[in-house]
Amino acid sequence: MLLFLSFLAVALANPEPSLTITVTDSVYEEIYYEEPRVMCSVPCSFEQDTTNIFIEANRKHLSWYKHGKISGIYNDETIGYAYEDCNFKRDPHGCASQNGLWVMRTKISVDESRASINIMIFDESASVIGSSTFTRFKKTRVIERKKVTQQQVPGTPMSISNCNQQSGNCATIPSQTSGQVVNQTEDLEPVVVDIPPTLTARDIGQAMIMAYDSIRD
Repeated sequence: MLLFLSFLAVALANPEPSLTITVTDSVYEEIYYEEPRVMCSVPCSFEQDTTNIFIEANRKHLSWYKHGKISGIYNDETIGYAYEDCNFKRDPHGCASQNGLWVMRTKISVDESRASINIMIFDESASVIGSSTFTRFKKTRVIERKKVTQQQVPGTPMSISNCNQQSGNCATIPSQTSGQVVNQTEDLEPVVVDIPPTLTARDIGQAMIMAYDSIRD
């Protein structure tokens, strides 16, 4: 009995190690939104204002990120309030790795033939987990032209006989039918109009939807 109790005491003092490892992770993600890179070989509005891109980044994740919840998206103006100890603008991936954030990188390019936006989303290890590209191309419209000329065609000469029933005498009165207006159509050289490529707020929103929907983490 004493031997059994001694074995029991040893077993209680040295339990077998557990073979189960519990890993926990938060479903709440945060994103550092880099200042967009704009390359325009022709004048474009994005050279002055990229506000719409940041607005759509904050709108579309609510419905289109399916694997958890994004609790905050920070740009250069707001990242310092949440993470003041790291210079995200100088080293976005290094700071994101230190603080467990994702990085969103956007690029706008516009030239004479097309306008496109490319979005890439990196996790905290700088691996691409989502991306999208949306492009608008230049359109050419041909406008047909015609020249219409109106011409008055005179009526046909004719005569009308008017007879007096009492005297039996008849008189011939000259007359003329009413003229007509005739339209003459002439084909002119068509006008070719080039419609430059532009990205609307709706296009940017569509690109952001595709980026969030593509995330596989």
